[in-house]
Amino acid sequence: VNGITRKGKIIGVLTNYWWIAGAHLTVTTQDFSLNDVKVTGTKVFTSKGYNETTNSYSYTVKVDRAKINSDNETFVWSAERTISYYTKGTITALDDYFTVSGTTSGTNRAGDSFTTTIKKELNKPVISRWFVSGIIEHKVGNRPVATLDYGNGTIDSKATVTIGTNTFEITLHR
Repeated sequence: VNGITRKGKIIGVLTNYWWIAGAHLTVTTQDFSLNDVKVTGTKVFTSKGYNETTNSYSYTVKVDRAKINSDNETFVWSAERTISYYTKGTITALDDYFTVSGTTSGTNRAGDSFTTTIKKELNKPVISRWFVSGIIEHKVGNRPVATLDYGNGTIDSKATVTIGTNTFEITLHR
């Protein structure tokens, strides 16, 4: 499909109905590759259920030492994120929104350690293509820190990138 050759299996095992707090969806690969690039790892989604106080449904995602191997280069990472969907208690989905928080760390193909941290929770209204607020910080080895700032909540395709002391506006594409 789309010029990409997929081989192997992606296997998902769900322990309970997804809306039940504590349900797990464990996703693993078995001899899986994309264009002969081997992908291994386990991703576990855990339902936190529905919170009536905040009108939200949340789940966590944990990736433990996933790997992508290509041409004797390996990219390894682990991640922990929480994704929440807020309904605001209304009957329309137009005012609903998602939030994302968490961290990722690992080693890139050049052997440099990296961390990516959501410093300010990402916020994406259902009616928007893009996140409208939140800040992500990315550190690689001894390089200058890179920060991506999605703004103050305005629905638009703009964000600000800061690398070291240089800041510039970018247009997000989908």
